[in-house]
Amino acid sequence: MLESSEKLYIFCDEACVNDKFILYGGFICDYDTQCGIQDELYRFKEKHGLNREIKWNHCKAPLYDRYVGFVDIIFRYISEKKLAFKFMSVERAFIDYKTYYGNDKELGFYNLYQMQLLHQFCVPYYNESLKTKFFIRLDARTTKYSLENVRNNLNNKLKYKKKILTYPVVNIEPRDSKKCIHIQLNDVILGAACFIKNDKFKDKDISDAKKNMALYIQEKSKINFKKNQNSLKGQMSFWCFKLKTAP
Repeated sequence: MLESSEKLYIFCDEACVNDKFILYGGFICDYDTQCGIQDELYRFKEKHGLNREIKWNHCKAPLYDRYVGFVDIIFRYISEKKLAFKFMSVERAFIDYKTYYGNDKELGFYNLYQMQLLHQFCVPYYNESLKTKFFIRLDARTTKYSLENVRNNLNNKLKYKKKILTYPVVNIEPRDSKKCIHIQLNDVILGAACFIKNDKFKDKDISDAKKNMALYIQEKSKINFKKNQNSLKGQMSFWCFKLKTAP
């Protein structure tokens, strides 16, 4: 059980930042699991000749079966309850940057990131008796916004919600997806969810491989990504975050 771990690692990414729905998503696991899945994914890539970075946008017909095998690895860990994957969607039209973020889109972006990290990862998996420590890894992006601010905000909110004196979030670090297999895995899973949430099946430029991969990941997840409703139970959960300006 993840709740019985003293140290937990969180790997997160974002997708479709210019589409109707932005998605934030990632997984949480203990140290041994993140090491194990890393080794297994790299061995899989080497065995099957996947020399390029694994990305949702690289999913094409010749690679389809190999991509299925790649994502099947994480679903096995999920079924064994060694890992939990969380999604959060936000309808972009209702993000009021002017009122809440002083027209600072980066501030708004990371505030929403914090919402997911707090409510889907830190709060539910913090164990007071163990004084759980969180180590968070985000997909690297060009920004002037300090990840230290994100860490401080998370710690303050978590201390308030859990009524604790400690600082559970030890660090938040960026990870280059080209060098981080965990972020590559996130990219494919999150890309599929984003594809369905934004209903891209009618796009003439979309390959059948992507359509089939999106449907495959949705089936394995047991979540209807398209429906605008929460699915919060289980090792995989989907949160449709409602902003105050949304109807």
